[in-house]
Amino acid sequence: GGRGAGEGAEAGLRIRLTATGGAKLSELAPGPLPLYLDGSQAIPGELYRQLVADAVSVVLRPADSVGTPSADLPLPRAHGFEEECALIPSDGRTHRGYRLLSEYFACPERFLFIALDGLARRFAACGEATECDVVILFRRRAAALVGSVTAANLRLYATPAVNLFEKQLDRVAVTAFDHERLTIADRTRPLDFEVNRLLDVRAHRRDGGTLPVVPMHDFAGLSYDWSDALFYATRLTPRRLPARERRANGRSDYVGTETWISVSAPARASRTEDIHELSIRALVTNRDLPERMGRGRGTAFSIDGVAVSGITMLRPPTPPRAPLGLNDGAWRVIAHLTPNQFGFAGRGTDECDAGALRHHLALYARPEDAVARRQVEAVKTVRAEPVSRRAPGAGPSAFVRGQRLHLGLDEAGFDNGRMVLFGAVIDRFLAEFASINSFTETALETTGREGVTQWPARLGRRPTI
Repeated sequence: GGRGAGEGAEAGLRIRLTATGGAKLSELAPGPLPLYLDGSQAIPGELYRQLVADAVSVVLRPADSVGTPSADLPLPRAHGFEEECALIPSDGRTHRGYRLLSEYFACPERFLFIALDGLARRFAACGEATECDVVILFRRRAAALVGSVTAANLRLYATPAVNLFEKQLDRVAVTAFDHERLTIADRTRPLDFEVNRLLDVRAHRRDGGTLPVVPMHDFAGLSYDWSDALFYATRLTPRRLPARERRANGRSDYVGTETWISVSAPARASRTEDIHELSIRALVTNRDLPERMGRGRGTAFSIDGVAVSGITMLRPPTPPRAPLGLNDGAWRVIAHLTPNQFGFAGRGTDECDAGALRHHLALYARPEDAVARRQVEAVKTVRAEPVSRRAPGAGPSAFVRGQRLHLGLDEAGFDNGRMVLFGAVIDRFLAEFASINSFTETALETTGREGVTQWPARLGRRPTI
């Protein structure tokens, strides 16, 4: 067909895949093949744009078989946005669009993944071949990539990692003289861990019994009888430096935070008098460990209990940062309460300044991060128009009404060709505001109305009230 023939192609990328250990390609049955786009300067961003936005055809043929007809493959797709790829666990209070924003502004490179689909069926037709070529044709030629892309820019077996894990904290003693108590992950190593979020709290009575303690401001609390329930609230403060640490100027520039917990029984305050201590399971971090790890590329380490020969950091870890909601930053989070996809966009053909969307994104772009702030300011226009489309997916054929969103970005605000990556995150963020039986379809444009790419329609998942 037209797509298989690569009509209008101006450039291409050849990827040679080789089976190791003497295996034949026909003996392999790989699932989706993720590739991390590595490199310096503009190569990863431009390569992402070419693969995600400019690809018109993908063909596969055995490398050592002359005359074998090539076979079409699906176009490359962005990888890493799926829920199973999440770095930050969801706590149910917000939709996944906010998680994507948090992860993007903390580490944009974690989304520089694409995936190749359909390899298993094509490998089965490769006979005795041990190598094959995957050729991807593009509608646009990127001058920055000509003669610059090597195998080192396409990494197999790469994955993002996050300094966040579950841990049972030390018991918290409860006395009648303290309104709130400090949570400590490990008293023997107080500086090695920082509490990120409480997951489960149990109250231990003096008679040996235990009681669940649920968050005060959480849907989970609605399932408990208030006349017989215990609730907790937390407060986050900057860590207080001991005098000895202040004199030594600390072991790093990162101060960190402390999490305080208070327990109450709204219906019967005397219930808290029976509590002897609290046991807490929480998400914690290694505090300032990223600052003290090797900063150069190629740093290698191993993990006990994992069947791998070695692990190498392709990029240095990002430095630890204080939570965005600390101190007066909490007031800015109130802006999360009101938006939907209509509140971000103008209607019909009218241009709409994207001030509402910029303000929302600015909650995640830290003031000290000049690159992130410049990207947010590059969001110039958002406009919506009602459209009808066949419902995406493999279910019964049906037509639904939705919104086509035109996102206008200023290319000057994006270094190293990262505009399409930024747009991919915003596309999925806006899609989370669509309700059930509706959809969004985002088109990325430059400020001059030049079309860059369009993402497929995404069905809404937000329940209606």
